[in-house]
Amino acid sequence: MEKVIATIVIIVLTMGLISYAIIGQMGGFRDTADVVTEEESRLDTMLKDSTVVPLSTVKNYINKSTSGGYLVYVDETQVTEAADLTDYNANTLFTMSKTYDEYGKISIVSFLLKDQSFAKAA
Repeated sequence: MEKVIATIVIIVLTMGLISYAIIGQMGGFRDTADVVTEEESRLDTMLKDSTVVPLSTVKNYINKSTSGGYLVYVDETQVTEAADLTDYNANTLFTMSKTYDEYGKISIVSFLLKDQSFAKAA
Protein backbone atom coordinates (compact mmCIF):
# COMPACT_ATOMS: atom_id res chain seq x y z
CA MET A 1 0.00 0.00 0.00
CA GLU A 2 2.88 2.38 0.78
CA LYS A 3 4.34 1.78 -2.69
CA VAL A 4 1.02 2.68 -4.30
CA ILE A 5 0.78 5.91 -2.31
CA ALA A 6 4.43 6.75 -3.08
CA THR A 7 3.82 6.09 -6.78
CA ILE A 8 0.73 8.31 -6.78
CA VAL A 9 2.64 11.11 -5.01
CA ILE A 10 5.50 10.86 -7.53
CA ILE A 11 3.03 10.95 -10.45
CA VAL A 12 1.24 13.98 -8.99
CA LEU A 13 4.52 15.82 -8.40
CA THR A 14 5.74 15.00 -11.91
CA MET A 15 2.49 16.19 -13.46
CA GLY A 16 2.67 19.37 -11.39
CA LEU A 17 6.21 20.14 -12.56
CA ILE A 18 5.31 19.45 -16.19
CA SER A 19 2.19 21.62 -16.04
CA TYR A 20 4.16 24.43 -14.37
CA ALA A 21 6.63 24.41 -17.28
CA ILE A 22 3.80 24.36 -19.82
CA ILE A 23 1.98 27.26 -18.13
CA GLY A 24 5.18 29.33 -18.36
CA GLN A 25 5.42 28.60 -22.06
CA MET A 26 1.77 29.53 -22.58
CA GLY A 27 2.45 32.95 -21.05
CA GLY A 28 5.20 33.47 -23.61
CA PHE A 29 2.85 32.41 -26.40
CA ARG A 30 0.24 34.91 -25.22
CA ASP A 31 2.81 37.72 -25.20
CA THR A 32 3.86 36.80 -28.73
CA ALA A 33 0.23 36.68 -29.84
CA ASP A 34 -0.33 40.18 -28.43
CA VAL A 35 2.64 41.53 -30.39
CA VAL A 36 1.42 39.84 -33.57
CA THR A 37 -2.07 41.28 -33.09
CA GLU A 38 -0.61 44.76 -32.57
CA GLU A 39 1.56 44.51 -35.69
CA GLU A 40 -1.37 43.17 -37.71
CA SER A 41 -3.50 46.15 -36.68
CA ARG A 42 -0.69 48.56 -37.54
CA LEU A 43 -0.10 47.00 -40.96
CA ASP A 44 -3.83 46.90 -41.65
CA THR A 45 -4.00 50.65 -40.96
CA MET A 46 -1.16 51.30 -43.43
CA LEU A 47 -2.69 49.03 -46.09
CA LYS A 48 -6.09 50.70 -45.90
CA ASP A 49 -4.62 54.19 -46.37
CA SER A 50 -1.50 54.57 -48.49
CA THR A 51 -0.75 57.99 -46.98
CA VAL A 52 -0.17 56.42 -43.55
CA VAL A 53 3.54 55.77 -42.93
CA PRO A 54 5.69 54.69 -39.97
CA LEU A 55 8.33 56.79 -38.20
CA SER A 56 11.11 55.12 -40.20
CA THR A 57 9.68 56.61 -43.42
CA VAL A 58 9.55 60.06 -41.83
CA LYS A 59 13.22 59.74 -40.84
CA ASN A 60 14.18 58.60 -44.36
CA TYR A 61 12.52 61.67 -45.89
CA ILE A 62 14.28 63.93 -43.37
CA ASN A 63 17.68 62.34 -44.08
CA LYS A 64 17.21 62.77 -47.86
CA SER A 65 15.66 66.25 -47.72
CA THR A 66 18.93 68.13 -48.22
CA SER A 67 19.96 66.17 -51.29
CA GLY A 68 16.36 66.04 -52.54
CA GLY A 69 15.87 69.79 -52.25
CA TYR A 70 12.61 69.70 -50.31
CA LEU A 71 11.42 70.74 -46.85
CA VAL A 72 10.04 68.33 -44.26
CA TYR A 73 7.41 69.31 -41.70
CA VAL A 74 6.36 67.08 -38.81
CA ASP A 75 3.21 68.23 -37.03
CA GLU A 76 3.53 71.63 -38.75
CA THR A 77 7.11 72.18 -37.52
CA GLN A 78 10.02 72.13 -39.95
CA VAL A 79 12.48 69.35 -39.13
CA THR A 80 16.00 69.11 -40.53
CA GLU A 81 17.49 66.34 -38.37
CA ALA A 82 15.97 62.90 -37.78
CA ALA A 83 17.44 63.02 -34.27
CA ASP A 84 14.97 65.82 -33.44
CA LEU A 85 12.12 63.30 -33.41
CA THR A 86 12.54 62.20 -29.79
CA ASP A 87 8.86 62.57 -28.83
CA TYR A 88 7.78 59.64 -30.99
CA ASN A 89 8.29 55.90 -30.57
CA ALA A 90 9.23 53.54 -33.38
CA ASN A 91 5.64 52.36 -33.85
CA THR A 92 4.15 55.82 -34.39
CA LEU A 93 2.11 56.30 -37.55
CA PHE A 94 1.90 59.54 -39.53
CA THR A 95 -0.24 60.78 -42.41
CA MET A 96 2.01 61.98 -45.23
CA SER A 97 1.21 64.63 -47.83
CA LYS A 98 3.44 66.03 -50.56
CA THR A 99 3.40 69.44 -52.21
CA TYR A 100 4.89 69.81 -55.68
CA ASP A 101 6.34 72.88 -57.39
CA GLU A 102 5.40 74.05 -60.90
CA TYR A 103 7.91 71.60 -62.42
CA GLY A 104 6.42 68.56 -60.69
CA LYS A 105 9.26 68.27 -58.19
CA ILE A 106 8.52 67.67 -54.50
CA SER A 107 8.93 70.92 -52.57
CA ILE A 108 7.36 70.06 -49.20
CA VAL A 109 6.65 66.76 -47.45
CA SER A 110 4.34 67.09 -44.45
CA PHE A 111 3.72 64.48 -41.78
CA LEU A 112 0.90 64.74 -39.26
CA LEU A 113 0.67 62.42 -36.27
CA LYS A 114 -2.00 59.82 -36.94
CA ASP A 115 -1.60 57.23 -34.22
CA GLN A 116 0.83 56.64 -31.41
CA SER A 117 -1.33 54.04 -29.69
CA PHE A 118 0.90 51.25 -31.01
CA ALA A 119 3.54 52.22 -28.46
CA LYS A 120 5.25 49.34 -26.74
CA ALA A 121 5.20 49.42 -22.98
CA ALA A 122 8.54 50.52 -21.58
